[in-house]
Amino acid sequence: MKVLVIDDSPEDRELYRRYLSDGGEFHVEDTETLREARQRFQTFAPDCVLVDFNLPDADGMDVIDALRSDHGPKSCAFIIVTGHGSEELAISSFRSGADDYISKDSMTPTLLQSQIRLAVDRAQLRRERQQHLQDLEHFASVTAHDLKAPLQTIKGYTELSMQGADKLSETTRNGYLCLVLEASNRMESLIDGLLIYAQSGEKAAALIPVDVTLTVKDVTKVLASKITAVGARIEYGDLGMLVGDALGIHQVFQNLIDNAVEHAAKEKPRIVISRRAFGNWAIYSVSDNGQGIPEQDRERIFAPLVRLGDRPSRQGHGLGLAICQQIVERHGGRIWVQNGGICGGAEFCFSLPLQPINRSSDD
Repeated sequence: MKVLVIDDSPEDRELYRRYLSDGGEFHVEDTETLREARQRFQTFAPDCVLVDFNLPDADGMDVIDALRSDHGPKSCAFIIVTGHGSEELAISSFRSGADDYISKDSMTPTLLQSQIRLAVDRAQLRRERQQHLQDLEHFASVTAHDLKAPLQTIKGYTELSMQGADKLSETTRNGYLCLVLEASNRMESLIDGLLIYAQSGEKAAALIPVDVTLTVKDVTKVLASKITAVGARIEYGDLGMLVGDALGIHQVFQNLIDNAVEHAAKEKPRIVISRRAFGNWAIYSVSDNGQGIPEQDRERIFAPLVRLGDRPSRQGHGLGLAICQQIVERHGGRIWVQNGGICGGAEFCFSLPLQPINRSSDD
């Protein structure tokens, strides 16, 4: 854990170094002024800053404002240290955005180390909370947009049917009803997808041995009608065993194979599922012979409600790949996409542990 000390007293800086030297957990660098701290912060990237309240060119609260202005509000944890503690000063420190406040008179090695750990944990929680709020705001925005489109279709054709009830032919009325039903089905699909996406981020249920070859065979049965309709050829060999959430792993392969069938070449579509293993990890890939994914889209394609492609006939709610990412990361793995795989088009790859990764009970 990297700690930057900002204090103009050489004796105090040496004291902090001695207090944080036990066990090698803390890596300490120090500066005397805000100007020096701004230069050091960029290269050192501390997890926590211990800042003396009184500096030659600023007070501690000014330091926090300046460094957060330079490097963002989520940069790291800040602790104000002073030799003249008071309740008023403590309150002012917290109002300025400090994560903690320590009086030099009461400081001990154990207290200082403990306060730094707690402050870093709080800063991490703050960063995660802020990121969650940003993700939620974006997710709510795009979800509302995607739900409004079929809702407006339903509303519009319902109003047309009601306003011209006496003048509409049976054929026209039935056509309107078909459009309303189609929009309702799209909305239902999106809502179902949102529920699956929300649940896919939860903790895994029972972790059991999974025969991946049988899982893929089951998936091809589920998608049989779609595979047959486009004449796709699905190829795979022995995909081995692993330990995980069987339903989640089934969902990943179903979404990726369905996606591959959708985006494979129109003529002679081909999908290949393969496996490589090393150590405790297996890397699976689902490759198609389509046009591939543009490089600029390979990160955002895993975001919720993102759909690529210019075929108007393509439906889907844009949640399949986001669900895959949630499930794979819940297992401790990673998922990515690249072009030029076995089939020459897009190749979606993901890593999964062959045996579950040990995690603490509160993960």
